[in-house]
Parts: sequence; structure tokens; C-alpha cells
Amino acid sequence: MNRDFLKSRILAAAAIVALGTALSACGPRVYAGGNKPLASDIAKIKPGEQTRSQVQQALGSPSSRSLYGEEVWFYISETQEVVAFFAPEETERNVTAISFDQQGVVKDVRQLGLDDGETVAFSEKSTPTAGHNMTIIEQMVGNIGRFNAGETKKGGGMQ
Repeated sequence: MNRDFLKSRILAAAAIVALGTALSACGPRVYAGGNKPLASDIAKIKPGEQTRSQVQQALGSPSSRSLYGEEVWFYISETQEVVAFFAPEETERNVTAISFDQQGVVKDVRQLGLDDGETVAFSEKSTPTAGHNMTIIEQMVGNIGRFNAGETKKGGGMQ
């Protein structure tokens, strides 16, 4: 009877270890990425005082720059959590937008977070194109007879 008791204790311990291992695999994995300057460094950037080169020296290269309109540098970072096989969930987003005037002096510093973002609805429509879809047979035999053996130049190759 002592032996059965020992077996049941070992099985119970093994079940607890297996359950703990399974549950730990379901724990969230956290991924952080991007360029998140320190709040103390951002506080040093004052409109009308620093230039582009001073901002770059203090905060590093921006994650992105505006392509049109006024010059704006963006420092972007995010944190995502992934639980098991579910899609990643963004838990934190930080965007520091620094705009410059024509002379390259800081004009404005803005801090944006996850709540400042907007959801963009993508369209499921597609743009029609000219022509038609070829079948595999049309693709395989489509070029037969299209090549002209015509005249070739001496020396071969393309000239």
C-alpha cells in the first residue's frame, strides 16, 4: 500500500509540473522595438532654441521623416504582447514628432501615444486591369512561333 501511495504522489507531482509547463508557455511574450528617447532628453528640446543637428545629437537619428510639407522628424517606438498563438496586441506606442522651421530650428515638439492613433479601414476592392488571365496551357505554349530566327550578327550574343 505504501508503494501505491508513492506512485500516486509521483504522478501528482508529474501532473503539476506538466500543467505548470503548459501554463508558462501561455504566458505573454513582450516585444519592444523602435527608437524611444528618454523623457529627460525630450524635455531638453525647446522650440526656437535647438537646430536639427543638436536634436540629432541629443536623440539620435529619427525613425522616420516627413516627405511632404513642413519638415517633421518622428521618433517611434512600440511594445507588443503575444500570448500563445493569438495575434500580437500592441500595448504601448510612443511617437515624438519634432517639426522644424525653414531655418532648421525646432518649431514644435509633440508627444503622441496609443490613444492618439486612428484605425484605418482597408478596402477589399481591387483595381481591374486590362487583358485577361491566362490559363497554364496558354502560358506554356503562348510563345511557340513568336521567335523570329531572322538575321543574326556575326560573333553571336547581343549587340
